[in-house]
Amino acid sequence: MYMKWYRTALVVLISGSLVGCNEQMMSEIDRVKDSQQEIITQHNENEEKKQEMMESYKKMEKSPEEVVANMDKESLHVLNKMDTPILLENTTDETEFARSIAAAMFNFFTFKWSPEEYYSFLNVHGSRYYRNDVLAKEEEAILLFKNVQGLLRERTEHIPAEYEITEVILNKGKSSGYFYRKDTTRNGAEAYYIISIKKEDGFWKLEGDRPSPPYEKVEDKIEVDNDEDLGEDSNARNDE
Repeated sequence: MYMKWYRTALVVLISGSLVGCNEQMMSEIDRVKDSQQEIITQHNENEEKKQEMMESYKKMEKSPEEVVANMDKESLHVLNKMDTPILLENTTDETEFARSIAAAMFNFFTFKWSPEEYYSFLNVHGSRYYRNDVLAKEEEAILLFKNVQGLLRERTEHIPAEYEITEVILNKGKSSGYFYRKDTTRNGAEAYYIISIKKEDGFWKLEGDRPSPPYEKVEDKIEVDNDEDLGEDSNARNDE
């Protein structure tokens, strides 16, 4: 009788343990499935972002007319050309920041900088949005930059020979702004980009860069010295 009761109790105990293990196993399987689905979803989102970035850079192959059809031109002053030191630290001066960002981009598009160097620069001077969106995964971002340079190596006619940038236009609160960059190739082809910047923690950061409509260059007026005019008029009267 005792042995019969013992065997019965043992069977019940083992069965209960198996049920518990089975439930735990099913729960673990569900957790792994959810995790796999989350990874797949994240991968698909990253692929979409990479595709969008590649499409944006491929627009360099199109003429400004194709990219900016039916868009109005903005009239802006162009900054004087000058050798621009690349910023290593943050800055509160929007013009200095614009010059540095444009110079860094030119270095990248002309292969003076490697994809790794370009990534490091953007990781310091990119906004939180830019770092979390474009630079979220270092390996993928660097691969994207390598693809961009690879595209330019195949189509060397699109490599810029020089560039210019416009004045920075700020919003009313002076917390964000934008400026234009014009790249000119050796054969004279032009491509326009608008670069968005944003102030974070008191310093300017890169928010985005995309193809844009051409802008109209505003010529600075040459002021005439009134004293010289009066002097010339006086001399003229004396001659009379």
